[in-house]
Amino acid sequence: MNPVWFLAIGIVAMLLQIGGFVSPGWLRLHIGEGMVDLGLFYGCYGGDCLSYSELDTMLGSTGVASGFTGAWLEFQIETGIGVAGSLLGLILTCMVHKKNVVEAKSMRIFAAICFLAAGIAAWVAAGKWANAYSLFSMLSMFEFPYSLVLTGIGATLALINALMLLVSACRSTENQPGHTVQSDYPMQPVAYPPQTGYHAQGYPAQGYAPQAYPAQSYPNQGYHVNQGYLTK
Repeated sequence: MNPVWFLAIGIVAMLLQIGGFVSPGWLRLHIGEGMVDLGLFYGCYGGDCLSYSELDTMLGSTGVASGFTGAWLEFQIETGIGVAGSLLGLILTCMVHKKNVVEAKSMRIFAAICFLAAGIAAWVAAGKWANAYSLFSMLSMFEFPYSLVLTGIGATLALINALMLLVSACRSTENQPGHTVQSDYPMQPVAYPPQTGYHAQGYPAQGYAPQAYPAQSYPNQGYHVNQGYLTK
């Protein structure tokens, strides 16, 4: 498969996970007449994005925001692994076409492992928060958590990319010992006619008839030629 597909899917997966990692859409609820959007690191209220302590001060020290500071820690770690794994897998994927066959196969396997770890970690975070959100999602004060969806889709694409890279690495047998090199053009057998003798090369057979020479005598020396041989 063309490495461009691995790069494209990896880039989309990483961008979606980054979006879920930094956006304030993990928990959205109505407080008073405004909407509070809480992310893994900060919250937004009335168009202003602040730290959790500053947000609580703005809300009148309700503790709604700062209460999530410790609860977000495990999600920060898991989604952070997802972003880092996708980034590392993307870098390794970019290096595939610069290596020889053996090294490129190893690069695909390492990139697949990175995307696999990223997808699993991000899905763990998304799955846990989706389960928690389902407990109070029926309340009218809560709105749809778009950061959760971004992380879930990014994790799914990372897992798909990991599977594709593993399949590509397993099928990458070109120039490997014990394997034949595959070509885009099928090899056709060439049949040559059997060749026996000189005339098989396209030259006509030539025969030489025996030639007889008349007997010649040499009176002064006692020799004469008989059938081509000089005898006494």
